[in-house]
Amino acid sequence: MTAVEILAIAKAVVDKRAKEARGQMRPGAYPVDITVHLAGEVTVGEDGDKASTPSLLSEDFLFLALHFAGVTRERAIEVIEQVAAEALRSWVGSDADKKAAKATRTALVDSYDVEGVIRSRFDAVKARLPRTPVAGSAKFVGSVEEVQG
Repeated sequence: MTAVEILAIAKAVVDKRAKEARGQMRPGAYPVDITVHLAGEVTVGEDGDKASTPSLLSEDFLFLALHFAGVTRERAIEVIEQVAAEALRSWVGSDADKKAAKATRTALVDSYDVEGVIRSRFDAVKARLPRTPVAGSAKFVGSVEEVQG
């Protein structure tokens, strides 16, 4: 198969239907023997880049920030546990719970960095990081039909 054909097949089936189908299946191995016909077009966008912020937001960065801020090891552990508990509230629960936790976190950050000086400095540091290459988006628009054999 060509790269275009492989991409067309991948993009044609990786959509809401795949997630829905997975939800209807139990764990196990399932034999597959199917022939499909794809008709449509694959479009590929221009490659680009993005900010490398995840590399900045590492454990080492956090540890060094606490260290240089003069935080004791014991207090650092307390702070990390407190922040972790707050972060978990933003990732679990209902959508309303997640939104409320995010609003609380945002309000706390805003009250700590009233004039936005810390955020501005942090943004300046992120801007100096090397950018990460990102492949352009790809999509398939067309039809997928099972071929009866």
